[in-house]
Amino acid sequence: MNRKEILNKIAIFSTLTDQELEILQSSLQQIEYDENITVFNENDAGDFMFIIENGVVDIKKQIPMSWGMETVRLARLQTGDIFGELSVFDEMPRSAAAITFFKTTLLAINKEHLQKFMLSNPTIAVKILTNLVQELSQRLRSTDEYVRDLTRKLFYL
Repeated sequence: MNRKEILNKIAIFSTLTDQELEILQSSLQQIEYDENITVFNENDAGDFMFIIENGVVDIKKQIPMSWGMETVRLARLQTGDIFGELSVFDEMPRSAAAITFFKTTLLAINKEHLQKFMLSNPTIAVKILTNLVQELSQRLRSTDEYVRDLTRKLFYL
């Protein structure tokens, strides 16, 4: 799968034209990671978002428990998935850590480049932000279902 096809598969870029994808593609930075390498830690600043060109990345969070800290895997992402976008858009610290599971190739998009790309064409910005809202809404609904199921398990043991 070439980079334009990968970008087109990603929900927040799925409505961009071929020409818009080519412009975005020109700002991608390729980064190679060996297995079990931390891409970023929870609470790090978020200057980049990442697309998995090839490989697997685990998203993990430290959860305080009565016996100490427990690391929980929130997601296992693979080729074509995107991560790190929350901090790029909301300018808050990273909400979780990202760690490669296998040797992985990532495509990084710098926050400044993405902002310039979006500001250069308001139509592009509307497309990306509309798609982002839809993606985040879907994630929030999934989280709501997970919390509901977990609550039922806790109260009906």
